[in-house]
Amino acid sequence: MSFSIRSSDKRQNHNICDLLETASGELFLIELYNDQPKIYGLNMEEKVWIQVKSLGDRIFFAASDCSFSLSAQKFPEGKSNCIYFRRRRKSIG
Repeated sequence: MSFSIRSSDKRQNHNICDLLETASGELFLIELYNDQPKIYGLNMEEKVWIQVKSLGDRIFFAASDCSFSLSAQKFPEGKSNCIYFRRRRKSIG
């Protein structure tokens, strides 16, 4: 099974940030709209994206070039049920 999703698809304050796979094999799509995140989990059996209201113990780190998740129990410096976004730096020169 394969899925093709473009990263950084910008349209009027709309940005699909990234596709993220957890260590347990779950797939999530993080979407930003007017700086408000929406998270969708993939239901593999029905092959549909379902909006997720809570990440539970998970912490997501999202960027256009790399994303990953950690358990808050294993990474106490982070806050559970949160997404950390990396902002791009502007090029100089």
